[in-house]
Amino acid sequence: SQKTLTKAEEEQVKKKEQSARDKEALEKLRAERKSLENAGETKQLLLARHEKANDRRAKLEALVKELSQGNGMGPWVHPIRVAVSGRGEGIGLFEMLQLLGKDKTLARLRKAAETLCA
Repeated sequence: SQKTLTKAEEEQVKKKEQSARDKEALEKLRAERKSLENAGETKQLLLARHEKANDRRAKLEALVKELSQGNGMGPWVHPIRVAVSGRGEGIGLFEMLQLLGKDKTLARLRKAAETLCA
């Protein structure tokens, strides 16, 4: 006979599954970072350009498009999301950046860049 989980047990399972997804997202971010030729230069470019952007969604999206240099935003969206939120999924990236505001976003990007480039 199979045991039925309590709500608390179900929540624990969900938290463990989310934690595993978050760890996978971080590992993906690290793997993508390793593929960059010069992570330090990329970090500085990202920070410098983001500091110029204001909190409006359209400008944030334009910034990521510019960073992608015509190669699509995909390679940038996920790493930025993980760096800023610590999660691999959630609300739209640009909405999240707008809600966090420039100072918190920059602080989190700096911390993630320092961690990855250490």
